[in-house]
Amino acid sequence: MDPEIGLSRALARGDGEDRFESFGGDMQRRLRQGFLELAREFSERFVTIDGNRPVEDVFADMRDVVGARLP
Repeated sequence: MDPEIGLSRALARGDGEDRFESFGGDMQRRLRQGFLELAREFSERFVTIDGNRPVEDVFADMRDVVGARLP
């Protein structure tokens, strides 16, 4: 997901859980890049799911990934 979109969504929640969001867009971009690098390097441990879709679709992907990995 584009870091600016994610940041906007997180701040819109207004739930007080904004420690990472308070670092701003630059930090969000660096965090995203770091996570994508980890996903490439350790593809057997990480799964990348496109969060730029309806929540139901993202949830379905997450459910499928977790279901495939748990006994």
